[in-house]
Amino acid sequence: MHEESGLLRKDIELIEGDVGGDEKFLYFDEISQKGFISSRYFVSTLKKPIDQVKITPMNAEEILSFGFYNMDKARELLKEQRRKVLNAAFLAI
Repeated sequence: MHEESGLLRKDIELIEGDVGGDEKFLYFDEISQKGFISSRYFVSTLKKPIDQVKITPMNAEEILSFGFYNMDKARELLKEQRRKVLNAAFLAI
């Protein structure tokens, strides 16, 4: 998570959900075009208001841009598979 988002575990609250298996936290899988799980996204909320969250990237050169977006803007920016994950997560909470 930290590598991809710049967020630390202390910044988020994972949401518990009935997902079966050994996981107790709600997650959604991004499926590749070949039908394999390419990424697993755990659903969480920020513990602090957005303007109080400090993003600390592991490697600043790897993050081209980052920020917080409303749902409409996020849907516009994401590719189809990730947009599906975002919509499913949004509906679940």
